[in-house]
Amino acid sequence: MGKKWTLHMKKADFQGIARKYGIDQVSARILRNRDITEDEDIRKFLRGTMADIESPYVLKYAESAAQSLMDAVGDGISIRIIGDYDADGVCASFIYLTALTAVGAECSVSIPHRMKDGYGINEALIDEALEDGCGLILTCDNGIAAYDQVRHAKDLGMYVIITDHHEVPFSEDEEGNITYRLPPADIVVDPKREDDESAFKEICGAVVALKVSDILLTECGLSDEEKKELMEPMLEAAAIATVCDVMPLISDNRIIVKEGLKLINNTKNTGLKALINACSLTDKTVNAHTLGFVIGPCINASGRLETASEALDLLTCDDGEEAGEMAIHLKELNDERKALTERGVEDSISIIEEQGLSDDSVLCVYVQGLHESIAGIIAGKVRERYCKPVFVFTDSEDEGIIKGSGRSIEAYNMYEGLTAAGHLLTKFGGHKMAAGLSMKKENFPEFRKLINEGAGLSEEDFVEKVYIDVPLPVSYVNISLIREFESLAPFGVANPQPLFAQKDVEVKFVKFMGKDGKMGLYTVSDGKGSISMKCFMDAHEFNAFLAERGNRCSILYTAQVNEWNGRESAEITLRDYQ
Repeated sequence: MGKKWTLHMKKADFQGIARKYGIDQVSARILRNRDITEDEDIRKFLRGTMADIESPYVLKYAESAAQSLMDAVGDGISIRIIGDYDADGVCASFIYLTALTAVGAECSVSIPHRMKDGYGINEALIDEALEDGCGLILTCDNGIAAYDQVRHAKDLGMYVIITDHHEVPFSEDEEGNITYRLPPADIVVDPKREDDESAFKEICGAVVALKVSDILLTECGLSDEEKKELMEPMLEAAAIATVCDVMPLISDNRIIVKEGLKLINNTKNTGLKALINACSLTDKTVNAHTLGFVIGPCINASGRLETASEALDLLTCDDGEEAGEMAIHLKELNDERKALTERGVEDSISIIEEQGLSDDSVLCVYVQGLHESIAGIIAGKVRERYCKPVFVFTDSEDEGIIKGSGRSIEAYNMYEGLTAAGHLLTKFGGHKMAAGLSMKKENFPEFRKLINEGAGLSEEDFVEKVYIDVPLPVSYVNISLIREFESLAPFGVANPQPLFAQKDVEVKFVKFMGKDGKMGLYTVSDGKGSISMKCFMDAHEFNAFLAERGNRCSILYTAQVNEWNGRESAEITLRDYQ
């Protein structure tokens, strides 16, 4: 599918905003495009600190959860933390383990094995916790949909605290009335609860854990210095989880990631330092992109190919040599995962094309022999190719059962789609943009039919929309302005890297570089000035395109500072052209 260039047309007093906050009008426009309009929101975006984060006490029942944990510590009750096998679950488990250990709790962590246990808390993990003498179960990044499992724990006489961030399961009757179903736990903490009054609800499981832990440490009477020392590694973990769980990088999330990155770049955590070194990042600045595409995938790889407990062990390791070996192993696992993913994407696309599935509104593909742990990553990459919602399925360890992972597009609410097809599924969960599910293999054809019939998508929904922040002449770009753009980072969901466009520019070829000569270096001129431009798409194809059109075109670009031999220069990177 092609791309549709769309210019943001949101209006505001850009001159006034620029003057009031000492920024360029271009930056003022970018803030408006992110819907950052109120004075307090602008101040918080530009200059916010952890003091601007919403009080953890606002999160419904977070204080009750902290108090119950304190009571358990006082009564000598053993606590079992049950996390999840992704980066969010691992980081949330680390946060709870750090906080509870600091206040003298007898606690341990159990992270489900992706292949053996599946997602979230299950009866086997509950029984194991009871056998180990645990009287309280504390979940993180899971549990909101575990009604039957929580009932099992309660029947065994255990105290259960659910802390999660996923959507609360619901049912809808013929008249459109929605009924939410919370698990029968003693306490349920989830910003997605209908009665939660948090101003900002789009937080990950680790941030929920951070808020509960913050209250716990406060109520336990730790000094400011003691609390600060404990909160720093917890904040690092929350930043990693926020990026890796693809949370919107606005409001509290942006501050958490921004402040967390400052700590990560000077981390005292032996394991994290070892992982940074294993990924050859020791002398480089770790940013949100690094977390999402380098650090995070290594943490996730352990839960995909082996056990996520390895990633947790790394974060809690104090021995430098041991941590180094563990970090190298995680890096190797991620390299293996990338190779498996590449093959899985190729197989998925071949099946879609060979079976004529590409015309479906929602692509449902079954790939035999696929490692189920990477189905979600593959679904995401297939979605990028077709710009359609995608479910990728493969066999599970349970005979006759297939498991799937889905990745969606903005126009399609994946969780609601699965709810409508719930009678065909043995288990499912997730949110608007991503989901996991399982079903009897025999139900797959009916699932594909039903999910497509109810999709309600049009051809327009399958055209990738690229939003331009500002039509900006390349002659206006300079180092000072780019540094100002960089102050708007960290970039990610809801706060993408600023994207600019200019019509009718002249592009002159300089040279091809990089492996296979697929990176091009050009000089771009708008008649008033010129700037160096990198092109990471097939540079040969781009050069041919320009030659056919008289060496002029419209470009989409991002801007950055290039540093070479101690000298800095303004530079842009080509993102698309017409």
